[in-house]
Amino acid sequence: MVKSGMVATLADSVSQSFHISRSLGYVGIDLGTYGLKIAQVRKTGQKLTLERAHCVPYRQPLDIANRSLAIDVILESLDQAWSPTGRWFPDEAACLLPLPLMFLRTIDLPTTSSEDQQRMIESELSHDARQSAGPMIFECWNEGMGEARPTAASVLGASQGLVEELAESLYERGLACEVLDGHPHVLSRLTSLDRLGNPGGPIAVIDWGYESSLFVIARHGVPVYTRPLRDCGFRNVSEALCESLNLDAREVQYLLSSAQNSPEDSPLRREIQEMVFDLAATPLRRFEEELNRTLTFLRQQRTPVEPAMICLTGGGALTPGVVDWVTQSTGIMARLWEFPSVESSSPVQRIPVSLLSSAIALSSLRFES
Repeated sequence: MVKSGMVATLADSVSQSFHISRSLGYVGIDLGTYGLKIAQVRKTGQKLTLERAHCVPYRQPLDIANRSLAIDVILESLDQAWSPTGRWFPDEAACLLPLPLMFLRTIDLPTTSSEDQQRMIESELSHDARQSAGPMIFECWNEGMGEARPTAASVLGASQGLVEELAESLYERGLACEVLDGHPHVLSRLTSLDRLGNPGGPIAVIDWGYESSLFVIARHGVPVYTRPLRDCGFRNVSEALCESLNLDAREVQYLLSSAQNSPEDSPLRREIQEMVFDLAATPLRRFEEELNRTLTFLRQQRTPVEPAMICLTGGGALTPGVVDWVTQSTGIMARLWEFPSVESSSPVQRIPVSLLSSAIALSSLRFES
């Protein structure tokens, strides 16, 4: 039977829409503590390209102690990101909550039934003061590297009420939250998305966020060691610069971005780099000490662990000179995370890709079997 013109057009449209939906990743939504990052990738053959992206700073950094206010600030930025384009086809999202709103801990889990292990985890989580508002959902995994306790497991949890409120808010905006991922897994996945070649060993990824910094060792895209770098959020660097220069946080961010976008050998870049390392010497020294303390611990294990490379991401990674500084401080080659498949004509090229790294990794989850 021959299709009529209208039926044929409709069938072709449905077929094309299905093809497009299969080639686009999730809408990756990284809910940071300073701003919202959204990215969506397209898969063509085995190649991933960045299709679209938004970075929307919050009107104020999230107040972690005030969950209700934090949610309101996040939703304002979500609406701002959506307003120019409306819904993001295919209306399926993968999300990452702010790390300070989550619970990350290493606990001992003796070999026993899964039911007993779950009860032990729930008991452990119940002692955390931040979770007094209600039940939690959590994920648990054995890392098996760099840990002296063979029964140790990593647990990442979040308030069930927070997760449900976020999912409902996204649904009202036309997005179904299909995945809520964990930071160690997102950072580990970055190592398989970047063209790192064959570094000859595990890769360390540091997400230098505004409120917190997370260190992860990844092997074959899987986390094998996780540790927060305590009191090392980039807020400390920003506040030191704000106080010394009499600027607000947004003005400091603009100053750093101007330097980052300048040529490597430009006088402006050198001047700002020297100023940052002078005025923010104390928080930078704290970051250096925490990082080297972590690396020393790994080297002292029964089977020593030496990362072949340190991959930097997050807002703090954009500080001029920080990559060379980390290399010199640790003796391990450091570099910014890169996602090479960004078309030169694309508007997303104006957004530093290291800010989008977690959102890109979330979007790519759609293509994992």
